[in-house]
Amino acid sequence: MATEAPFPEQEYQDRYQRAQALMERDGLDALVISERNNYWYFSGLISYQLDHIQRPQICFLPKKGKPTLLVYGNDKAEDVFGTHEKISRNDMVCRSVKKVHDQIAASAYPKMPLIWTEYNAAYDNEPAVTDSAYMGPFLANTIRTCDGLADIMSYWTFSDVFEEQGVVKTPFYGGFGLLAERSIPKPVFNDFALLHRLGETRLDAASDSLLVTRRKDGTLAIAAWNLFLPEEVGSAKTMTLRFKGLQATASDHEKNIEALKKELGALKP
Repeated sequence: MATEAPFPEQEYQDRYQRAQALMERDGLDALVISERNNYWYFSGLISYQLDHIQRPQICFLPKKGKPTLLVYGNDKAEDVFGTHEKISRNDMVCRSVKKVHDQIAASAYPKMPLIWTEYNAAYDNEPAVTDSAYMGPFLANTIRTCDGLADIMSYWTFSDVFEEQGVVKTPFYGGFGLLAERSIPKPVFNDFALLHRLGETRLDAASDSLLVTRRKDGTLAIAAWNLFLPEEVGSAKTMTLRFKGLQATASDHEKNIEALKKELGALKP
């Protein structure tokens, strides 16, 4: 994918204006452009994904103003950021989201919604990644870091069984779904179920390994994790949580402990 347009910005502005003049003449409100050469002409974006039938890239040019691009990327720093750095899979999604968020904020349409339709921890089939327990800390950290940068983010995808992968020959092949073949829940499915138990309001936490939330009933729900890359040898991590501004009696502490035991299934009747 080209990271810079082959012509100066003014050339593209002139192309927009000429097209918009014709749209005004012919009574058109917008152009939806997907054919490869026309897309290149208006966007300057050259991508191998233009040949991807299942993920068309679209340039939407309104009668007035600048165009909006529907694009599809990969996980290479050269293509996403135009750099040759090695970016950890722990950070790639959120760095990409932040880049687009900042571009929108600096554009002529700073309030335009950002809808991220696909994300995952891997671009290729890697069982040690997408079929593993690594997805728990990855998801939690991705949610923590991307919070506030996009209006909607959609995990890719629901099931390992879908047309791009062809006939599934084994239940766990590094697919991108929440469910493996025969609807077997993968670790990532249970990770989402666990994170769904967090509260509705996020609270500040001075840690990159915590999500602290408050539920509607006022109770706190906290997710803590120990993030290591799949190829790394992890190590145990001790965490100490300190709370400020909370007032509780000894009786409250006892009730909280008992409630936690019940929730974890550790309290015997």
